[in-house]
Amino acid sequence: MNTLLFIVCLFLGVATLAAEGTGEDLFRAGEYRKAIDAFDKELEQIPGDPEIYNFLGACYYQLGFPAEAEDCYLNSLKLKPDYAFPHLNLALLYLDLGEEEKLWQTGQKLVEYYPDFFFGYLAQAYCLFQKNLLPEAGRKAEEAYCRISRKDPYLRENDRNYLYLLLLELRRKIRRAGSL
Repeated sequence: MNTLLFIVCLFLGVATLAAEGTGEDLFRAGEYRKAIDAFDKELEQIPGDPEIYNFLGACYYQLGFPAEAEDCYLNSLKLKPDYAFPHLNLALLYLDLGEEEKLWQTGQKLVEYYPDFFFGYLAQAYCLFQKNLLPEAGRKAEEAYCRISRKDPYLRENDRNYLYLLLLELRRKIRRAGSL
């Protein structure tokens, strides 16, 4: 009897979430405040889900709350340290905020966990460029460039194009400074 009651309660909880729209659906629709509410409900059903924390961070980031976004991404990584998306999201957040030391550390983690993924190298190239370490920045930019042409399972096409343009701009600046 208790098992049946548990299954019914679980079904009703999932049915309620489905009727209101999932957090991911709301996020993709740009309804970030509603998505936060939905993700909070999902966390009640599935506590400790790193994907939910990552999406929560992305919602907070989109709403202009970087500290809350960072907390969510870090919570996601506490639950699953090798999860690519929160690493990438943290790197983008730190790039946006100009937090070079945190960007460098996140870039190192990306390179460590995902050596074929270009963004860790791009983050490191950016940090080295900001420190005027042009030869090193040039080498990291080239490492990133060699990896970006591969089909990358972690990025949607729009994101890949944006980051590719960012990499080209960084390479152009390094060349202009006489490194490449």
